[in-house]
Amino acid sequence: MIRNATHDDIPRIVEMAQKFYEQTQHAKHAPMKKECAAGLAIITMQQGTMLVAEKDGEVVAMLCAFVDHFTFNDEFLMVNELAFWVDESARGSSVAVRLLKEARRVCKAKGVLFFNMAALATSPDVTGRIYKAMGLEPIASIYMQVLS
Repeated sequence: MIRNATHDDIPRIVEMAQKFYEQTQHAKHAPMKKECAAGLAIITMQQGTMLVAEKDGEVVAMLCAFVDHFTFNDEFLMVNELAFWVDESARGSSVAVRLLKEARRVCKAKGVLFFNMAALATSPDVTGRIYKAMGLEPIASIYMQVLS
C-alpha cells in the first residue's frame, strides 16, 4: 500500500534516509544528522510529497520530494526528489513503480508541471531504466567538488 507519510512514520523514514544517505557521495565527507532527516520529512509532508510504501504492514520504501515554483517562471510548479529509497526486501517487486506512479498523481493534483527524479552515481542501473519506462527523460548531470 502506498500512502502519505505521517509523523508516526518518522523513525522509520529516518532509518531509510540513513541507508539512502550512506550510498551518496556526500556521506564520505559529512555525517547525516538524524534531526535533519526528520525535519526534512516533516517539511515535505507539509510543503511537498512524502510518501511511504507498506508491505505486510511494514514501511519498506519512501519517496521524499519538494514542490517549489519553477526556477524561470513562477507561474509553474516543479517537484524535485530529495530521497527515494526501496529496502532490499522490496526490490524487484512493483513497490518502486507504484510509489513513483502515486508521486506523479499527487504532484499532478497539486498542479506540478515538471516532475524531476534523480539517479545517483551509485544508484542501480535499474533506476534509470524504470524512470525511462515511466516516461521520464534524462535532462542533466550533477558534478560535485568538496571545498574544504
